[in-house]
Amino acid sequence: MIITTIDEAKQAIEAASILEGRLEAAHAEHEARITPIKQEFERATKADADALESLRAALAAYIEAHRDQFQRPRKCKTPWGEFGLQASKTLQVTNPYQVKLFADRNGFSDVYETKIDVSKRTVQAIIKNGTSVPGAELVCRENPVVKIIPTLPDPTE
Repeated sequence: MIITTIDEAKQAIEAASILEGRLEAAHAEHEARITPIKQEFERATKADADALESLRAALAAYIEAHRDQFQRPRKCKTPWGEFGLQASKTLQVTNPYQVKLFADRNGFSDVYETKIDVSKRTVQAIIKNGTSVPGAELVCRENPVVKIIPTLPDPTE
């Protein structure tokens, strides 16, 4: 659709308003039907979900208390699943400045990143106060905006 006159634009916004209203009404209607189904599901499965969580916690506590039983093999496999220990590694950086110093001294240039975050709000205030900031400029433009107020068509029409 190509709009060429202000009257066509007004007709388009009216049509968009009606469509937006219909979509919102349909969404609300479906949510009203879905919400009780979700609530019933939660209610019907709460005991099972709580029991499952309790079993998971009990298994984890057992594994923690009996780590020695999970050295070789690390996991106990059953037809219903497996439980045991699984190795994992995470890096904990306790002092980033020491890591940077180490990297700089030993030629590891890709160990850290230097990031410059410019405070746009502060730079904008400086420029608005008449000071030129090299590398920054205040760009003013006008952008098209469409705000649709959802309405439902009159059922008597």
